[in-house]
Amino acid sequence: MTCPRCGASYPTGAATCPTCGFDLAAKSPPVAGSETLEALAKDAERAAQDLARAASQVAAKVARSAGRVAENPRDAVRTALKKVGRELDAVAKDLEELLKEH
Repeated sequence: MTCPRCGASYPTGAATCPTCGFDLAAKSPPVAGSETLEALAKDAERAAQDLARAASQVAAKVARSAGRVAENPRDAVRTALKKVGRELDAVAKDLEELLKEH
């Protein structure tokens, strides 16, 4: 089954989405503006944590393969982490703009 809020898969009979916490008994996503700012902030925090975990996993993969693809593995890892950092900065900026609107 697929969550109507975030699109993630969830097991049959689940009460809430394991990804976004949406109450699956509600059957439809909340109307725009009906969520509290606290709920949005919690979602943003959860997303940031997920991004940090993903960045860490990418860095680990780059570090493992860097010796095979680069003369200087540290430079390869540093370059990959800088790219991830720029992407995280862009996400943070977007979140700040959304919070200003509310």
